[in-house]
Amino acid sequence: MLHLDPAGYGLPLSSIGVGGLLGAVLVTAVNRLLGVRWVLFADLVGTAVMMVVPAVFPEAWAVGAAARLLSWGTLPVGAGLAGLLAEVMGLTGAFAVFAVLAVLPVVPFLMTVTEREIVVAQRKSEIDHAILG
Repeated sequence: MLHLDPAGYGLPLSSIGVGGLLGAVLVTAVNRLLGVRWVLFADLVGTAVMMVVPAVFPEAWAVGAAARLLSWGTLPVGAGLAGLLAEVMGLTGAFAVFAVLAVLPVVPFLMTVTEREIVVAQRKSEIDHAILG
């Protein structure tokens, strides 16, 4: 689909690893700076964008979107269902469905993941950690 040589495929694949490493190193500072709720929301929006872009531009971001899509959930079931959907609807149609599914949680997220709920969850985690060690 992308017609890449091994180096051309390895570069975007490696960038996923570098992005994961940077995310792990910076997550605490970014959470403090922006707040956990807004960092989670940014991830939700980023996921939606990663599904919308390939639906609109089928050749764009195929490696990153596919890697992220397949890395979540139950890989065998998710991959099988995604393949079936792509076979029935084509790649563009499948990404359009994925984009809609990625956008659906935005309103419930903003209504339920509040700063107060995050603080409560963090306190509970600290208490559990103190009790269980």
